[in-house]
Amino acid sequence: MKKVSVVIPTYKRDKCLIDLLNCLFIQDYWNLEILVVDQSEFLSNEKQLLIKQYPEKLKYYQIAERGRSLAKNYGITFSSGDIILFCDDDIIVPSNFVSTHVDTYKDKSIGAVSCRLVEDGQPAISVKRPLRTTAFGRLINIPYSTESCYVTSLNGGNMSFRKEVLDQVGFFEEYFSGTSMVEEPDIAYRIIQIGYKIYFNASITVMHYPQHNGNIAEMKNKRADWFYFYFYNLSIFYLKYKRYTNMILVLFYCLLLSIKHSVKYKLSGTDYLKMISGYFKGFKRGVEISKLSFSRKYYTPIRLGKKGYSSLT
Repeated sequence: MKKVSVVIPTYKRDKCLIDLLNCLFIQDYWNLEILVVDQSEFLSNEKQLLIKQYPEKLKYYQIAERGRSLAKNYGITFSSGDIILFCDDDIIVPSNFVSTHVDTYKDKSIGAVSCRLVEDGQPAISVKRPLRTTAFGRLINIPYSTESCYVTSLNGGNMSFRKEVLDQVGFFEEYFSGTSMVEEPDIAYRIIQIGYKIYFNASITVMHYPQHNGNIAEMKNKRADWFYFYFYNLSIFYLKYKRYTNMILVLFYCLLLSIKHSVKYKLSGTDYLKMISGYFKGFKRGVEISKLSFSRKYYTPIRLGKKGYSSLT
């Protein structure tokens, strides 16, 4: 039986994190470990109680550094499973959640998996390619599709990997900023490059309950900042892999999307310029990154022993 490491990055979300952990403690798949990577400053009494209650199952790490990709990489560093399964802290999963991910890997050609993820009110529709990235940079993310199929990207709410695949392609790219948009297409691209497939399994449903400090809320409350980092990350993604022919299309996409949101949400000229500047700042950074050797892993030194790291188990 393959061992599964469930990694949960979290930041100031006690209630939903505890709800998710309680779901994971009653899974029908027993050979798993749960690693929580907490970037919060303080631990609530409820979290401390869970740590004491499940010492063999739950590993809890509190880190001072911030970053979504960084937290995932910490999780990889301390995982011991054959399959590494990442969960957002604001999801609720069925009892066969882990076993469904594991069963999907019976096909040895599959290197990564995401399962169906739904928010309240979303329709049950069938989409042939629900997770993918277009040539001009639009991220297609329709995780509530009811059709299982091969895809070219992943949904960050729940995604798993063969450990041996991550050993080959490296860690999550910490150059991505803001809400780390594009990190899923980026790691998916590397997996496909080495000959593995990515599968979207719609046989189970994971519920997603967006929080006030989540990705969707960030876009609504700080729209110019959100798109700045989105465009910044897009530029890095395409330039890192020397996909130069895509860059003109990406630029036009960024320009048109900025105009659309500026008009629709009555943003200022300053906001418009800020959004567009993300593309050019990312372009500069992407050129620097594209010069790096592709033989190395996409992660600077593992942070064992670095100041700010502490383990609570």
